[in-house]
Amino acid sequence: MKQEKITLSQLEGFLFKSADILRGKIDASEFKGQIDDLLSHQERV
Repeated sequence: MKQEKITLSQLEGFLFKSADILRGKIDASEFKGQIDDLLSHQERV
């Protein structure tokens, strides 16, 4: 089976759509808080 290569823009689009699905229905400020928590945790590690 031959696999087709995808472009960078196609990959970015796929990743953004995947993130939207995983994030679900969440308020932007709540999501920002979760990202801030994640980033601050990475700085401590």
